[in-house]
Amino acid sequence: MLDDALAALYAANLGPMADALKDWVADARNQKRSHTACVQALVEALLQHRLASRTRSFRRRAVLPDHVALPEVWASGTRGLTEEQLGNLATCDWVRQGHTLVVTGPTQSGKSYLATALAQEAVVKRLTTTYIRVPEWLAECAEAESRKAVTECILKLVKPALLVLDDFATELATSEEGHLLRRLLDERQRRKKATLIASPTPMEAWDQQFEDPIAADAIVGRSIRAFCRICLTV
Repeated sequence: MLDDALAALYAANLGPMADALKDWVADARNQKRSHTACVQALVEALLQHRLASRTRSFRRRAVLPDHVALPEVWASGTRGLTEEQLGNLATCDWVRQGHTLVVTGPTQSGKSYLATALAQEAVVKRLTTTYIRVPEWLAECAEAESRKAVTECILKLVKPALLVLDDFATELATSEEGHLLRRLLDERQRRKKATLIASPTPMEAWDQQFEDPIAADAIVGRSIRAFCRICLTV
């Protein structure tokens, strides 16, 4: 009878429920439990499997590494990131509300790890997330064969609930590159989408990283008004 039930579940593409049923039967503690409890356990197993599958799908689309996790982030007042700040950011309410977060700090300060860990947390909460390194994205735009293709590059990054811009302001941006970044940030702000900017360059020096002063003023001005600014130390 058990074999028939398992076969039926597998045939209906309900493998997680079938596996949970085998585990249930094998556990002697369940012998005196009700059939209702068994059904509830099977349904919970299926729901957990589907949630994990959706999370993996979100993670693949975000192109995030698997080894990064928010609990591994070291928070300390002397480091520039308090436990309270980290806890507030972990809720991802700032993502849902479309705020901007700026994380700066020298090499080896952990800014990229923090940015990626926060992105992972957004993925777990099923918020669409995209992570890019700005120099690579600008190079991709430069290789686009038409202005329409460049616009498509921008529009693709406007859609996610959270966009992580890592390695921001690491190189001198040309007038065209500054214009592209300004368009991207303007459009995300207009649509109330959250943006996380991670940079090794102090925000006070960002205006020196843009050839076009108008683009620099616009980008720096929006960043200064960010919901939260974190300056990490080594």
